[in-house]
Amino acid sequence: MTEKLPEVLAEIAEVAGEAAALALASAKGGTRVYIPARLDTDHWLVEVAGLAAAQKICKHFAVDHVRGQDIE
Repeated sequence: MTEKLPEVLAEIAEVAGEAAALALASAKGGTRVYIPARLDTDHWLVEVAGLAAAQKICKHFAVDHVRGQDIE
């Protein structure tokens, strides 16, 4: 199914799993969100995708391993 997902969601599905990508789309789809380089366990992304998936997403989108970035 990942080939049917929009580009950024397909990318998330590749690194953190399709369930995490779909959960993120359901919770925040159509909006710009900030993905931090590191996160606390009470961050919204952990609530939406689970800790392991959220950590993978943050690691993937981290800029120079220290800065997060906005994604749509």
